[in-house]
Amino acid sequence: MRIPKFKDHIHPIVVEDDKLILSSEFGQQLLTGKSLIQVARYLDGVKSVDDIIQHLDGVVDAQQVLYVLSVLKEKKYIFETKHKLSVSESAFWSSLGVEATVVQKNKEQARVRIYTYGTAESSNFIRQMNAGGLPVVGEAENLAVILTDDYLQDGVLEKARELWYQNIPFLICKPNGIEIWLGPIFRPGKTACFDCLIQRLIANRDVEVYLKETGKINTPLVAASSLPSTIDTSLSTALTELLKFIVLGHNEQLENKMVTIHYGTLETNKHVVVRRPQCRVCGTPDTDRIPENIQFQSSPKSFIDGGHRSVTAEETYNRFKHLISPITGIVNKLERITNGDDVLQHVFISGQNMAIKTNNLQSLRKNLRSNSCGKGVTEIQAKVSAIGEAIERYSGVYRGDEPRHLTSFKALGDKAIHPNDCMLFSKKQIADMELWNARESFFNVVPLPLDENALIEWSPLWSVTRNEVVYLPAAYCYYSHPDNGGEHFFCAPDSNGCAAGNTLEEAVLQGFMELIERDSVAIWWYNKLKMPELDLESFNDDYALKLKAYHKSRNRDMWVLDLTGDSGIPAFIAISARNDRTTCQDIVFAPAAHLDPSIALRRALTELNQMMPSMDESLPPGQYRYDDPETVHWWQTANLENQPYLSPDTRRPKSTADSFAVPRFTDIKNDLEYCVEVVKKMGLDMHILDQTRPDIGLHVVKVVVPGLRHFWARYAGGRIYDVPVKMGWLPAPLNESELNPISIFI
Repeated sequence: MRIPKFKDHIHPIVVEDDKLILSSEFGQQLLTGKSLIQVARYLDGVKSVDDIIQHLDGVVDAQQVLYVLSVLKEKKYIFETKHKLSVSESAFWSSLGVEATVVQKNKEQARVRIYTYGTAESSNFIRQMNAGGLPVVGEAENLAVILTDDYLQDGVLEKARELWYQNIPFLICKPNGIEIWLGPIFRPGKTACFDCLIQRLIANRDVEVYLKETGKINTPLVAASSLPSTIDTSLSTALTELLKFIVLGHNEQLENKMVTIHYGTLETNKHVVVRRPQCRVCGTPDTDRIPENIQFQSSPKSFIDGGHRSVTAEETYNRFKHLISPITGIVNKLERITNGDDVLQHVFISGQNMAIKTNNLQSLRKNLRSNSCGKGVTEIQAKVSAIGEAIERYSGVYRGDEPRHLTSFKALGDKAIHPNDCMLFSKKQIADMELWNARESFFNVVPLPLDENALIEWSPLWSVTRNEVVYLPAAYCYYSHPDNGGEHFFCAPDSNGCAAGNTLEEAVLQGFMELIERDSVAIWWYNKLKMPELDLESFNDDYALKLKAYHKSRNRDMWVLDLTGDSGIPAFIAISARNDRTTCQDIVFAPAAHLDPSIALRRALTELNQMMPSMDESLPPGQYRYDDPETVHWWQTANLENQPYLSPDTRRPKSTADSFAVPRFTDIKNDLEYCVEVVKKMGLDMHILDQTRPDIGLHVVKVVVPGLRHFWARYAGGRIYDVPVKMGWLPAPLNESELNPISIFI
């Protein structure tokens, strides 16, 4: 260092003969020492080291001068003044720890090219670049900027891919709108690519997707809310971030992130962009892979959180909270819908249900009003539950990078599972398909019979009971699969058996419990069985008793029925009805199942909490905050007199916490081994589809046990007729025409 000087962002102030304060925007530092003060007086950017030594001859020894300079340099307080930058620019970069000479060199080596799309213009940006001493080129660029009025604008994706394949880093910016978008900066081979971002953007723009697919629009709906000042400020900010990338060689604020600035509120948010290992541009998709032999691993039960968990809810939340974003997330919001002061009912919604395909106005309307939802005994449990459901739904949507095999049912032979062995529509339902589908019920759509010779895509599942790979139609395993439309509509995918977990074992257990829950509900509901009440006091659960009292305070009675059947796994349904009127009793219900009856009870009660926000007491009787026609019709017409099976069977003793002979284990692995044996004893098979997405990391599975029944209207022969007789609940099976005519609507 020939001519040293305090860095331009530092103000040196001598306060005493042996004390020096270095002041900057970031605070102050006190340095002490008489020799330090003497040297500091000559650090003016004019005098060389030799000059300083000469001026201090006889005052400070030369070696001491060199020592002081070395200490100041090591602490990055001084720098070499030989550069062409202005004082303010030098101060900016020195505050970031960059020498002015490095700034000059990196700026001179940058060759930036600008691309514009839509209504975006480059003139202001070029002017600002020229003022900042940054060259703009028309070819042979080593860095690019894409300015666009919308990230989905025509041509942007193609240019982004071209730059990626040419190994050219680039920054993208949307300077228009009251909320501007800045970034990410894409670095080929090091960050997520633009395709990774686009996949998330499209997933969060349901209305535009619908409008484009139906031909209502051809281009994106561009944000028009801008001022000349907001455009200039946006471009200036973009240029600053570009310069930081050029000078520093990286930009942690915009690599794998984008920033939004809302000029109406000055709110600034960061949105994480996740690199997708399965991406066709920057990843390595493997659509031919076959599921491995699933061997359940040890997963000790460390916490009880709506089920047995291996980590706390807080840990899970911190691990996945980066997925919350209306732009780049799969959880586009996390919003409490119960009163914040309510210590019993914690319910959160986590954005639109991504499992609902918006290919018509009805499904669009359903999607806009349907949200992934989470509940829990505590607020953090409810948040994690909502995030988990959003991830579960997202993971079940077909995207084209899933393992699949093109063949026919007959060609697969005994390794193929017929979709109706899982759906269980009766021959009469299929014959009356037009009548069923004319109801336009979202829950009870009857598909066409499968053409067993047709070439369709099949998803591989691992059969735990058969110890081999089996196949189900991909259109049954994933929402929005292209095989499942028009004349090829041969199955109705649903979320039954789908679950998320911190480990594969957690997810499989939760998925199987859902199958038991819904099978138990179907047997009870469609046979209109009177079932025993659960003795809540026997559980020694203050939460259950407090919740019952809460319902009482709202002129409601709450009780829980025991639906446990031949599996022996505790299955309950919580029910709440108004007690201040005999008609329009606003009856809500929520089921749950679990090996631990205490957990099954908690899950049913918290699920019931999820239903309660629709019951707005400020509205007149018969009006609600939810407008699904089937649900509203039930609330308006059902009462305990015309639906007597909802009331407990008072002829039978109440079930208590000790009524269930289910073994207790300390490891989820042992729970699963027990469940597999239960399935075998019922004469059924258990298959597992791993839907875990590499870009998410939370385990998601779909557990399939053909023969266990969804609680929607599925009337084929089997357990719905056989179990009531087997358990002694009915003397003989009902006929299909005798089943409950009301289809379940949740």
